Order: sequence, then structure tokens, then C-alpha cells
Amino acid sequence: MSFIFIDRRRAGKNKSAPNRQRLIKRIRSFIKSSNPQNIGHGPIAGGSNTTSPVKVAGSALEEPYFAYAQDGYQSMIIIGNTEYDRGDRIDFPEDEDGGAGGAGNGDNGEDDFLINIARDEFLDLFFEDCELPNLKNEKYTEKIECTNQHAGFSNSGNPTQLNIVRSFKQMIGRRSALAAPLLAEIERLEAELDQLALGSPADTELEQAVLARAAEIHQRIAVLHTRIAAVSGFDKVDLRFRKKEARPLKTVSAVLILMMDISGSMDENKKTIARRWFALLYAFIKRKYPDTELVFIAHTSEAFEMNEGDFFSTRVNGGTAVSPALKMAGQIIRERYNSNETNIYICHASDGDNWADDNSAVMDELLGQGNLLNKIQMFSYVEVGKPHGYGFSKASAPKRDTNLWETYDRVRVQVQKKKVTLSIIESAEECYRVFKKVFKKSRTQ
Repeated sequence: MSFIFIDRRRAGKNKSAPNRQRLIKRIRSFIKSSNPQNIGHGPIAGGSNTTSPVKVAGSALEEPYFAYAQDGYQSMIIIGNTEYDRGDRIDFPEDEDGGAGGAGNGDNGEDDFLINIARDEFLDLFFEDCELPNLKNEKYTEKIECTNQHAGFSNSGNPTQLNIVRSFKQMIGRRSALAAPLLAEIERLEAELDQLALGSPADTELEQAVLARAAEIHQRIAVLHTRIAAVSGFDKVDLRFRKKEARPLKTVSAVLILMMDISGSMDENKKTIARRWFALLYAFIKRKYPDTELVFIAHTSEAFEMNEGDFFSTRVNGGTAVSPALKMAGQIIRERYNSNETNIYICHASDGDNWADDNSAVMDELLGQGNLLNKIQMFSYVEVGKPHGYGFSKASAPKRDTNLWETYDRVRVQVQKKKVTLSIIESAEECYRVFKKVFKKSRTQ
């Protein structure tokens, strides 16, 4: 027995709109919870036209449907079976994702699929539930204001904007340009009159011709003076009005200072984690401050300012001291930026190694003589990889914090908690989860 269900309801104009919205909501949730494959692989600044492959489960497209009940016994004939006989029991695979296939899900065996989403669109969704710490000493305004600035002159405008001096100069220039050929002709005719006056021809006919030419010249000079007088005074083309245009006023600016340990203990895996974290943090800050600048400071026992390429590729053997990098960051801020007008963020990535006698110098740079924390909006420390010799080698051994972590934690206790953030990331895939946890929106907002 079979049943056929026919929906005879009138189809409204927007009948599928709710279903479409639910589908979009499911896909958005998958995108927000996914880990894109190319964030942090290229330059920190990235590109607006790059795309991020995102895996979306096949269940996201699942829609309600009618199905027959599976009660009772069913008979099946499997052609070509040489492994099992009647009465044999077949165990289900332990893998929840469908066993050997690996790509399908456990419900209906449909494969997951990849979609390419623009980098900016993915970041819009990824940062939807994140926010920068709402600190009391913020140095920015959310509103981008516009101001009217001088933009030259125009031939028309409001009479109150008439620039008399500019109009008078324009009139003088126009008169000079128009009268110049007329004055040159008058000068030539007057010189000819002087030549005629010097001569005293004895011939009566020649004298009459000279007099006739002189009269003709006087008549031409009178006409030219009349024409010169006609171009005097102001004309509409001489008027110049002050022109103003509304231009955006730069009320928001920020700088992100990235510090990283480049000693021998920082292998490529740890640098990959740091690069991904830096890329997420820069993209997040840049969404609030479009003109965010980047500064790269690498350090071992010494500090070096580098470009991005050298920053991630350089590896120097030697000890590790953090205070020189903090001291260089403070010097860069004093020389290049006004801490009262610029939002300054510092992010430090390290595996936790630091000389024990350098911890007091770190405290002094942040809270003491260097007073770095009073000049910045936020200090973020991320400890990458599994530190060696701190209880990670044995599962039964208790986990101990590195001395650098303990130093930063003491700093965090003495200032606003949101001004100093501490994170531990053991693999690149954890960056997204940790990032959303650190910058999660507060419930009050």
C-alpha cells in the first residue's frame, strides 16, 4: 500500500521566504563555526578579493520530508556476497561519520561540501559575536565626521562666498589679455605718426597723401581706445566664488605592534600559529580602524624591527629576553605616534621562554619606568605550542605555567583585566576558538 500526499493550498507570493531564511541561517551558522583554510597563510594584511574555502555539512540543506515507517521485517537480496551467510551479525562501524567513506555524515550518508566565500564576507560573520574590550580610556570616536574644507574656486555660487580679491585679479588678467593686441596696434600707429611728422614733402600731392594717412591713423586709434574701454569693468566670467567640499575627517587611527620570539625554540609550527593569530587580530582591529598600521618587532636577547617577510622567516640561535622588545615598542610609540590620539595595540607571541632575571625588567617596562600599558589600548600575549619542561611531557604530571606567563599574569592582576589578555594555543586549528573566546561580546551589550 502506498500513499501520495498532495498539497493543494494556494501558493503565496512569499511562501518560500521563511524556508529560505532558515536555510540561510543554517549555512551562516556553519560558516561562523568553520575554520577557513587560508587565513594566516599569506601576508598579515591579506586581500579583499581572496576567498576562503569553508566546509558546510550536507545536513545544512536537509528539509522536512515524509518517510515510511521502518517497523516490521524486511527481506533483502545482496548480489555477489561471498563473505557473509544467513544468520551472520554485522557490526556497525564505530566511526560516527559513516565508516570507511569518511566524507559522509551519520544520518543519511550525504557528503559534506565546500563553498568559497569572500574573505571579507567570512570575516563579517566570524567577527559578528566579537568586540574589542570596552576600555575607559578609548581614544576614538565611532562616528566618522565630515568637515567642509576649501576646494578651490568656481564661476558660480552664493554671493556671500564671493571672493573680491580673486575676482579683481581675474578681471585684471582678462583685461590685460584682451587689450594687449589693441595696445600693441596703437603703439605701432603712434610710431607711424611720428615718422610722418618728421617728413616735410615739397610735393603738394604727396603732402596731401601724408595728411590723409595721418587722419586715417587718428581715426583708427580712436576706435582702438573705444574697444579698450569696452573691456573695462567686471564681467560674469571674472567672478570667483569660494568652493567648499565635505571631506571625511580622520578621527580614528590605530597601530598594531606585533612582537615575536625568533629564537631557536620557535619552530615553524609555532610561527604558523603566531601568524594565524596575528592575521585574525589585525583583520579584527582593521574593521574598526580602517587605517591601522603594522609594526613588526622580532627579538631574541635583542630586539629588531623588521618587515613582514623577514619577521616570519628569520630564526636566530641564542637566549630569549622580552624586555628589549618592549623597550623598542615604547621607543617607536614615542617617536612616531601620539599616544593621546592613536589607538595602540600590542600583541606578543612566544613559547614562554624568558630569562628569569629579565622578568623584573618586563614588569618595569609595562608598569614601572616604561609605563607602556598607560600608552596602549590592549596588550595581548599568546603562548604558542607546548612549552618544553613544564609538565607537558607526561600526562600524569601537573601542568605548570611558564615564567613569562606568570609575569604577564602578575601584570594583568594589577591593571584592568581586559587590557591584558593571555591565551595558550597548541595548534593552528585552535586559533579561531580561542580568538572568539577572548574577544567574545559581553552580555550587557
